[in-house]
Amino acid sequence: METDRIRTAREILIQERVVHLDSLTERLREKRIKRIVQTIIIGEADPTLTDGDDFRYTVDIGLVNLMNGNPVISNPIYRETIARVLSQGMQDAIPAPEWRWKKEDGSLDMDALMSEFQNFWAHNSEIWEQRADYTEAFPHLLMMAFLQRVINGGGRVEREYAAGRGRWILPWSIAA
Repeated sequence: METDRIRTAREILIQERVVHLDSLTERLREKRIKRIVQTIIIGEADPTLTDGDDFRYTVDIGLVNLMNGNPVISNPIYRETIARVLSQGMQDAIPAPEWRWKKEDGSLDMDALMSEFQNFWAHNSEIWEQRADYTEAFPHLLMMAFLQRVINGGGRVEREYAAGRGRWILPWSIAA
C-alpha cells in the first residue's frame, strides 16, 4: 500500500506541473540538453556523450547522472515527466481508444493492443515524425504517447529507457 501512495503522490506532482517540473519542461527544449536526453531515451552508445560541458551541465542541474557507468535520467519523477512532456502533443492528438484489446475477463489483450498500435503507426507515424522535436527518439515517444492515452482509462505505464544498453527495449509495461 505504501507503494500505491508513492505512485499517487508522484502522479499528482507530475499532473500539477509544479514550478520545478515546468522549468524542466523548458530546459528540454535546449539543444545541449536535447542531445543528452535523446541519447539516453534511445539507448544509443555514444562514447563522447559524457565528454564536455553539455553533459556536465545536465549533471549539475540534477537531470542526469551516471549509474554503473551509464548515463541515466536521475530520478523516477524526471523519467516520467520527460516521457510525458515529450509525447504530450502526440498523446493529445491520438483519438480516444475504443478498448478493442480487452479480454473477456477484463485483462489486457497485449496482441490486440500491439496490432492496434501497428495500425495507428502505419496511418500516422510518417507525418508526425516530420513534426517531432526529438526525431531520433520519435518511435519510443509515439509508443509511450499511445500507451499513455490507452491507460488514462485505468492502469499505469512503467517506463524504462534504453540507457546505453546497446539494444532497443520496450519502453513500458502496463499494469492494471
